[in-house]
Amino acid sequence: MRPETGWLVFFFPKRGQAVSWLIAFGELLGKIIKTRVVPRKIPHHVEILQRKIEGVYLYGADAHSGFIGRPAVKRLDGLKQGRDYLVVAIDTDNLRHMIAKCIRKMDGTPYENWNDVLKVWRGGNHTLGDEKLFCSEACVRIYQYANQRWAKTLDANNTSPLDLMLEVLKLPNSERVTTVDWDA
Repeated sequence: MRPETGWLVFFFPKRGQAVSWLIAFGELLGKIIKTRVVPRKIPHHVEILQRKIEGVYLYGADAHSGFIGRPAVKRLDGLKQGRDYLVVAIDTDNLRHMIAKCIRKMDGTPYENWNDVLKVWRGGNHTLGDEKLFCSEACVRIYQYANQRWAKTLDANNTSPLDLMLEVLKLPNSERVTTVDWDA
């Protein structure tokens, strides 16, 4: 399947990635405390896809570099789809220009305070504003900018990758993509 601007890629923790496991465990703990059902696999990170002339890029908030884009082929090198990441196609036919515009606007925004990453189990980020971003908060802001009703129900200052994944999988026009042609 040909990837399109606005699709989301959710990453799952791999063996040996302590911080990733802590984030995923914090999300699980938070949901259990709130007595909510969670899926078997919990994402610790999410990135939004942008198709450019140069190829397909994934944009996400990186703890060291802030909100940046990387070529999808390089970013996903060595990872196995379905095990290490999940691609969710969202109908973005009329939104791609606005999504791309917002990605350009946010490019380079610094990462949120590191201490808040591990507080996800307590309800997440308590720092308001878009001067610093977590990965899932950046994606929510992008879809809110594109005037998507479903995104407006989420808190752009406090949405975890798990919350975002559960929300987009409920959308009528979203689907889990099992085969992606990253070179298309």
